[in-house]
Amino acid sequence: MVIFTQFDCNPRSKHVTVLSTMRLLALLLVTTATIALAEEKVDLAAINRIKTEAFDHSKVMDHAFYLTDVYGPRLTGSPGLKAAAEWAVKQFTAWGLEGASLEKWGPFGRGWSQVKFSAHLKEPQYAPLIGFSRPWSPGTDGPVAGQPVLAVIQTEADMEKFKGKLKGKIVLMDAPRELTPQTVALAKTFSEADLAAEIFALRPSPNSTYNSTLGAGADARRGLTTLQEQAEQVPAR
Repeated sequence: MVIFTQFDCNPRSKHVTVLSTMRLLALLLVTTATIALAEEKVDLAAINRIKTEAFDHSKVMDHAFYLTDVYGPRLTGSPGLKAAAEWAVKQFTAWGLEGASLEKWGPFGRGWSQVKFSAHLKEPQYAPLIGFSRPWSPGTDGPVAGQPVLAVIQTEADMEKFKGKLKGKIVLMDAPRELTPQTVALAKTFSEADLAAEIFALRPSPNSTYNSTLGAGADARRGLTTLQEQAEQVPAR
């Protein structure tokens, strides 16, 4: 961008000077880009090798499998984190990288990992419960049983409300979540008309108006028409 701060000429000459300078600048930029492109030598053999590795020898899914299913999840200082780091060093070494190693850092504190967790509803009817241990929580040293109590404690007043009432209880500390019934199919086959409507959506999938309402393609087209009409009303400069 070029900024002109002073001119020793009349306003009309000033306009002509600015316009001519901008045209000259644009011409220089185009000429420079053309020369740069002409001098660039593309190594098609290297590009084809990269494409071959990506499409025929990719290990992305294998690496993701090891780092998510085999060694994950993993917290800081956990045995899972150490195992994942050792696997990464092993892979780097196998690829020919030199000096791959683990380095100590910290101090951090104690590590934590979940060995086993199970919960069951005993009364009035048996039912298995799905859950996980909160990280860095202590073990129970064997099975424990008790009456579940919902106690959402967030303020001093909540502490006073449940004071002396939770001993020997299994405390549920989170408020129940609102569960909305699923009333729309999770999958939908797009017809030719659906795809045409999606093209005119102001925000294409997955955030377009059409995709969120499963059928508002006409609204998207109306919105596009409105924007076009507004653009036509803007005076030219």
